[in-house]
Amino acid sequence: MIDRLPTDTRFGQESDYASSRELLSAAGYGDEPVIAMVACSDMPCAVDDVLGTRPGELVIVQNAGNRVPLESAVDDISTLSSLWFALQPTTVQYLVICGHTRCRCRDHQGSPAGPASSQHHCVPHSGIVATHEQAGDVTRAGRHVLQQLDAVRTHMFIRERLQRRSLRLHACVVDDRTGTLYSYEPTAGQFAPV
Repeated sequence: MIDRLPTDTRFGQESDYASSRELLSAAGYGDEPVIAMVACSDMPCAVDDVLGTRPGELVIVQNAGNRVPLESAVDDISTLSSLWFALQPTTVQYLVICGHTRCRCRDHQGSPAGPASSQHHCVPHSGIVATHEQAGDVTRAGRHVLQQLDAVRTHMFIRERLQRRSLRLHACVVDDRTGTLYSYEPTAGQFAPV
């Protein structure tokens, strides 16, 4: 892959970038995202492919283990700043927390975002029921995603949007082995394939 990188450090040519922007704009894709997504930087697929979004529809916040700190945790301003920025466009109506089954970040003991600090960054969530079809990896990843969703709700800038009903929260998990997307169904209390 390294041998495919251009030797010039500039991002393409200025005209290439401008023509790409014009092409996207002419096709109806602009700077009006509809979805903000918190996803893991360890995901083995392109994050925008998970939801099948078109260019300009998705703002992505990626970090190790798709972690969202509690409002009381002031040690991780990077994720919070990025999340706050992602939610600034009034066109963003959905916030999706997306995990994946074979996450090396979520379970890494030596990581600052690992289990040693997880009680500081996460709140416990018991609203997940495993079925025989989604046992193991999807259940563990889903539990983690729901903890992050609960942590998101502790932030005032998100609670205000939820109260105004200008933002909806969603949780999903990608099965890294099959590529299946599971979405959390609150009424059933479990993740179901989409």
